[in-house]
Amino acid sequence: MIPSQGAPAPSEGFSLHTHHTNTMDSKTYRAQANLLMLQTCPTWYEHMHQVEQAMLRADEEWAIRKDYGWEGDEGGEYGPNPLEPGEVISSHEWEETLGLSFPEDMNQADQYLLALMEVIGENKHDLVLLAQQIALCSADYLANTGQPGIGVIQGQLRQSYWNNLKFAPAVS
Repeated sequence: MIPSQGAPAPSEGFSLHTHHTNTMDSKTYRAQANLLMLQTCPTWYEHMHQVEQAMLRADEEWAIRKDYGWEGDEGGEYGPNPLEPGEVISSHEWEETLGLSFPEDMNQADQYLLALMEVIGENKHDLVLLAQQIALCSADYLANTGQPGIGVIQGQLRQSYWNNLKFAPAVS
């Protein structure tokens, strides 16, 4: 950064993660950031493209996590806790405790597990409904993996669910 422009010099704590302001255009910011990196890493221009690709991938991964309801701050990244609706869980607990892949890496089985955990979190206070919803999630998963004859089971589970809703006593 050029001190005469009122911006902090590198010795004043400028970092690449500092967002540029409206008074500095993107090209100027980028050029100054590249010069700063060249001072600390003489081979910067040789591998700058790889760094930019990694940063782009990280931005894309974060966009996917945000779509799943993730939040982040200085303390880390937090995803919605599927077992406790309305609460968040750290990325470490998401991966280690729940055993889930991160949203950007989820496959069909991971998506099923996440949906199942959400069903458990939402229905844990009504064990009959919980059992029915788990069975329906399982049948849906098996149908999506191409298991034969699951459609009849899905239909029966859905009909049973609607019958229970229709004839359930009103809760006051």
